[in-house]
Amino acid sequence: MNELQKNIIATICYYDVLDYPLTSFEVWRHMIADDNAKKKVSSTLGEVIRMLGNTSLDHLIAQKNGFYFLHDRENLVAERMRRNRISINKLRRLRHFANIMRYMPFVRAILVTGRLAMQQADQESDLDVLVILSGGHIWTGRAVITALLQILGVRKHGTKHRDHVCLNYYITDKALTVPTQDRFAAHEYGWTFPLFGWKTFQEFQRANMWMQKYTPQFCVTDIPHGYCMQDHSISQSSRTIGEFLLKLPFFENKMRSLQKKKIDMNPKTHLKDANIIANDHHLVFLPKPHSPRVEQAYQERKMIITEGIL
Repeated sequence: MNELQKNIIATICYYDVLDYPLTSFEVWRHMIADDNAKKKVSSTLGEVIRMLGNTSLDHLIAQKNGFYFLHDRENLVAERMRRNRISINKLRRLRHFANIMRYMPFVRAILVTGRLAMQQADQESDLDVLVILSGGHIWTGRAVITALLQILGVRKHGTKHRDHVCLNYYITDKALTVPTQDRFAAHEYGWTFPLFGWKTFQEFQRANMWMQKYTPQFCVTDIPHGYCMQDHSISQSSRTIGEFLLKLPFFENKMRSLQKKKIDMNPKTHLKDANIIANDHHLVFLPKPHSPRVEQAYQERKMIITEGIL
């Protein structure tokens, strides 16, 4: 079995754990480098399409309506289409909130993450975002965004999840490299796209080229996503005025002190395996990260398939 075949199998296995069948373009774009590959190499879309059409993989991979998946997982195609319809409505809702958020001081970009970025949300899903804030003002920027969404009644907290905005990840434009760098993060940010802040998003991609270790096809996107909003003079002026009023170090120091105390007092901060980061560059609140579970399931699934081949 050649390296491309191993990578295709690894990719479809990984997304099978996520219950997500892939198009041939997605197999190519989000190609996962097999752990046992002697050399991490990229492939062309044409090579991937030809390999998917090769009968040598027919005993492992099936296809329906242009989607590829492991055998006996045909039900994932209808499920993906169902979730796609749900996600479109949720994206429209989130875009409406992002349109308001871009007027807030220190906001540089608003990115869609998680299952919503893959258009794989279900009815009960929240709206995951990664917010990029101006360097040196992450604590003040977070306070402003949190207050805004709380006033609008759409901030995820307590039992309020469905269609509420999940503010669990902030970084600054001075530290765009994400702190967690594993296969799951490469998958997560490979699907991420901006609702606002196209140029900052491209800088974010350039700062995270480490993802090529896990997904060799990863590259900086040249064409703006259809959901991405353009900045304009009114939103720029609004941010400028707000930043002028809140740029004094006093505000940032006070917000840092108050928020760090609250974070430390939260029981979720001290859960085993929790991924909680709170500093002047990154604010990450993942009390139950998905990465360990997904990685374990992926390795187990791939081992079963590999043993079957051998």
